[in-house]
Amino acid sequence: MKKALLIINGLIIVALLLVAGTPQLGATAQAADTKVYKWVFAQAQQPNNTFFLRNKKEAKEIAKQTNGRLQIQVFSDGVIVPSMEIPNAVKNRTIEMGNTPYSAFQAVLPSTRMISFMGGPLMSLSDWMVWGNAFGYPVVKADIDKTFNARFYPGAALPAVLCSKKPVTKLSDYKGMKLRMYGHTASLARKLGASIVQVPGNELYTALQTGSIDGAFWGGYDGAWIIKMWEITKYYLTPVCAVGGAMCFIVNKDAYNELPGDLQLVVDEWLKKQQWLTAKESRQLEERGLDTMIQNGMKRSAMNAEDQAEIKRIALELLKDEAKDASSTEMYNSMVNFIRQDEKMWKPSFNAE
Repeated sequence: MKKALLIINGLIIVALLLVAGTPQLGATAQAADTKVYKWVFAQAQQPNNTFFLRNKKEAKEIAKQTNGRLQIQVFSDGVIVPSMEIPNAVKNRTIEMGNTPYSAFQAVLPSTRMISFMGGPLMSLSDWMVWGNAFGYPVVKADIDKTFNARFYPGAALPAVLCSKKPVTKLSDYKGMKLRMYGHTASLARKLGASIVQVPGNELYTALQTGSIDGAFWGGYDGAWIIKMWEITKYYLTPVCAVGGAMCFIVNKDAYNELPGDLQLVVDEWLKKQQWLTAKESRQLEERGLDTMIQNGMKRSAMNAEDQAEIKRIALELLKDEAKDASSTEMYNSMVNFIRQDEKMWKPSFNAE
């Protein structure tokens, strides 16, 4: 985990230096006309979420820097539209822009299943970020552009950390466990002999406390910190049970095209920075979460190398089943090739976390 965080930190620094070379928002907002553009920005985040609060502050700064020509109202989850309905709301221009999980697209775009949390130790988080930017996101961008009439901007990639009451060091340890998981990670856990129990997020703590489930993930180490996993579980499992894209930003293309060029540049600069700003904040929050868990007595439970390799094989088989169209097949093939090349170079990176 520490190695991956150092690599991600280096990527963030390079990206932010590149961003620093671009004009500041205020510098790009020279008034070409005086027309005022009012946008609604719906988010899938709660009102107290760090990323929501930052975006709300940034929207106010944009209004000031553009002399009020671009006014963006930011709303938390469900105030304007539920998070799972954001893609269609942007498509229909009920709202101009949104921040939404990839799961909101998955019913119609198999490629978004590939870009979201992938179960198993397929690659480290830092490797995933390289693959996502080089191969995964361009495919998803094209699909969302075509299907939802929207411009696509990726958010950060995150780990999914399984916290458990029991140590898991070999494949057979999964048999009979009751786990709260979803998506590809749930499919993998079932394949390994675990039972998947559906538990609402607001009941997760109680379910672990009462023994209704043996383990769960609530995002990464920061998510585990937020719900105080150390009070109700004893172990955090490594490698992480999944890595992948969590959220993305989308903008209605017609609304974007109506903006004059200088305001288009403002929007682009703002949203292109989000991936790296979110990655930077997430890295700091993940470190805090892991340190707090360890300080409160949680122990690392590491899968042995032989069984890691077997889980990886099974995970790739399951992921291949998700390749249901040309886009998702292209992503799957690029992922397999990337992993194979990475293994030749590092021998192997999937053990890093």
